[in-house]
Amino acid sequence: MIEKFAGIVVRHRKAVIFLYLVAAFFSVLGIMNLNVNYDIFSYLPKELSSVKGFRILMDEFNLGNLVQVIIPTSDIKKVKDFISEAEKIKGIQKIDFVTEFVDELTPLEFSNGEIVDNYVKDGYSLVRISFEEPASSPKTEAAYKHLLAVAKKYGAKMAGTVATNYDMKREVQSSLSKFALSAVIFVSIVLLLTLPSFVIPLTFIFAIGISAVINMGLTYLISGELSYFARVIAFPLQFAVTMDYALFLYHRFEEESENLDEEQAMVKSISATFKSVFSAAATTIAGFIALSFMKLGFGKDIGLTLARGVIISLVAIVTLLPALILELRKLIKKLTHKIYVPDFSILGSFSARHSLTLSILAVAFLIISFYFYNSIELSFNFKSGLPETAPSQKASELLAKKFGTKASAYIIYNNVDEKKISNDAEKIKRLDHVANVFGYATVKDPLMPDFLIPSEVKDKFFKNRYTYTMVSFDLDSDDKRLPQVLENLSRTVGENGKIHLTGEVAMLEDLKRVTFLDIDKINIYSILAIFVIIAIAFRSISLPIILVGVIQSAIFFNQGIYALIGKEMTFIGALAIGAIQLGSTVDYAILLTSRFEEELKAGNARLDAIVKAVKESTKPILTSALTMFFATIGMYLFGRIGTIRELGLLISRGAIISFFAVTVFLPALLYLWQPLIRATSISWPKGGGK
Repeated sequence: MIEKFAGIVVRHRKAVIFLYLVAAFFSVLGIMNLNVNYDIFSYLPKELSSVKGFRILMDEFNLGNLVQVIIPTSDIKKVKDFISEAEKIKGIQKIDFVTEFVDELTPLEFSNGEIVDNYVKDGYSLVRISFEEPASSPKTEAAYKHLLAVAKKYGAKMAGTVATNYDMKREVQSSLSKFALSAVIFVSIVLLLTLPSFVIPLTFIFAIGISAVINMGLTYLISGELSYFARVIAFPLQFAVTMDYALFLYHRFEEESENLDEEQAMVKSISATFKSVFSAAATTIAGFIALSFMKLGFGKDIGLTLARGVIISLVAIVTLLPALILELRKLIKKLTHKIYVPDFSILGSFSARHSLTLSILAVAFLIISFYFYNSIELSFNFKSGLPETAPSQKASELLAKKFGTKASAYIIYNNVDEKKISNDAEKIKRLDHVANVFGYATVKDPLMPDFLIPSEVKDKFFKNRYTYTMVSFDLDSDDKRLPQVLENLSRTVGENGKIHLTGEVAMLEDLKRVTFLDIDKINIYSILAIFVIIAIAFRSISLPIILVGVIQSAIFFNQGIYALIGKEMTFIGALAIGAIQLGSTVDYAILLTSRFEEELKAGNARLDAIVKAVKESTKPILTSALTMFFATIGMYLFGRIGTIRELGLLISRGAIISFFAVTVFLPALLYLWQPLIRATSISWPKGGGK
């Protein structure tokens, strides 16, 4: 069946190339219209109280997607001129300023000081603007761009979720081309050093590059939206993890070409490649799909995008790549160069001679790595990853300096009497690190009867059965004291079904809780899935333990480095790296183990078998590890957003650590435990001699 399909590909190779070019063209159109979501909180589970509260804040009060505009003037007329221009912008739903609560004819110094300080202070005015649609909406982005132009005329700065997301988008978009170009250049250098032709690396890059483009195009057709994490890592990671399949096809083709004509050789190579890489692809896909089991919505986004990318690349490598190689065969032969292939025999011999010592060291490495892994602390301050020069960062600093607020939360009351709301407001003011409390209870004069309060003022705080109170803190959102402050606030108001604590800091605390649950879930699912795949592939109980154990120790060490150097690790890295590194680099262990099994079946003694297995498999493993390293290191070198830089560093460093773990520890474990492996496996070869 596969050979018949391969024959069709070979005979109609020009048509195959044409179809891929057409698919790539339409995929580019899809990519141009793909919406990238930069709002991390939109991926929180919908059943959380903070998410329900945020939805109420959005639907009833239009306060969810805010920008806070800081204008360097206390002249109310100038601020009203700004508001008049802003009101004309499509996509803006509500503009909030002090004139909504005090009589314009009354000088500010004679107005309610508690209200005025929320809007005018130290020669600066604060205007809050909300949008009709979510922060990730194209309509909101267009409105914000227009608002930027208006704000510039008044020397104003803008802070808030919409402003931060816009800056994030600009940074990501400016970096994407750098990441792609660095991956192409660095990987090309690696391939040129390891392959005997200048043309072959270009065919690899072209085939996998087109498959990455098609993957993004399909994403547009399937969902129309992608998280910025997935958008950033999809290309370099798809590039890195599937390059092995291209290498295998090419080497097999060169081998078959010695005895067959080129078309027949390619047919056999396609068939052999598909069968041989199936297990490797399955483990990679399983690792990526494990990410989709997160409760955080972007896990599914990342996992399915990467898994789909591997499948598309595999199909392209057995269809498009053979067509390119055959069409460019003359040029490939013409543009050849010498390569240096190091002899890794000594590494296999060393591992065998010191197998007991290395096995003990492997166990020690696992234990020590796990110890440091358990000691890491996570950072959830994803906004701090923006450069300090980003406009939203500067605006946030100015907001904190002039108005004394750094982080804020909203209390949403559902059908609660005004007396409780007023009592809560007084209690909240006395809590540590509360800078300001703003709501109906603070706006209303306690001596004024309720019926004398203007309806337009009351309507700003009461919608249907809901009302809200905003609480501002003098702490940053990543301050270690803030969780305790929020807990005190929650106890004070009695958060339950009728009261929701929401806003950025409350949702951030929920993000932390969900993240810790997700990390354990992803790690367990990915390990179990890959364990089962390896067990089926090798028909063994012991080999999955050995192979997964070696890679898992590398994963623990990769993350444990943060505890070792006393640095926090970004929560995105902690969520993603386990499944990504396990799924991507367990192939190294599978390749070495498969070659060891092959040599034993050939009748070699286990010493000769391990020496030859290491000699023949270390070069492709090294090429694979270097490819993964250089495909992703550009994210660290050229990225300006902290979470993206760190994720790139984790993936690239993980490839190198896994390489050393597989080539140093695994040969010793396979050699030493060969009798146990044979006893716990079906049809595992004994080998000849001793």
